[in-house]
Amino acid sequence: MIQQSFHFPKEGNGGGDKRYRGNCSGWIQAFLVWKYKVKKFAELFVGSGTGSDVARDMGINYVGGKEARNDKS
Repeated sequence: MIQQSFHFPKEGNGGGDKRYRGNCSGWIQAFLVWKYKVKKFAELFVGSGTGSDVARDMGINYVGGKEARNDKS
């Protein structure tokens, strides 16, 4: 049996590119930013852009690498 740690009544992505394999819901990151009153969001592993989308939407500073969805190299 699989147990979930988070449940959000309204399904939705909350950021990033849903087509990107491994994309997580932005609601998880947004909850943690809110709970711990984050002032700066930094991430080493950037994929679909969920983290940068959440930071932008919540009005906090963001530091991260290049998003895969924008990487044409």
